[in-house]
Amino acid sequence: MTTPNVLNFDITDAKQWEGIGPHPSYIETTRLFVLQPEIDASLEALGMTEARDMAVRLHGVSFIDQLRKSMKLPVKVYNTACVYFHRFRLDYADDKYGWQDASTAAVFAACKVEDIYKK
Repeated sequence: MTTPNVLNFDITDAKQWEGIGPHPSYIETTRLFVLQPEIDASLEALGMTEARDMAVRLHGVSFIDQLRKSMKLPVKVYNTACVYFHRFRLDYADDKYGWQDASTAAVFAACKVEDIYKK
């Protein structure tokens, strides 16, 4: 589909908006909560069993906590990193990434978001 000519663009014509993107007044916000049916569907699509999921989560969160304590980071970094880690594991199977790498990346991103500077 070709892009409509900007000079001859009628904003009220819906056909011209097809394929261009969302409407300019469309605002998408992040979802604060992930519901249990969504979690179950995501884990099923990844082929994770409940026991394997629990093991990966516990390893990741305990690693984040150990890293937080060793680097003397505030608790808000721990909380943010845990959220990032849990959201990441819902989208990617654990055979494609190591939980250590995902946990470390979650702590790094959480430090950047929470404006915590460590050398």
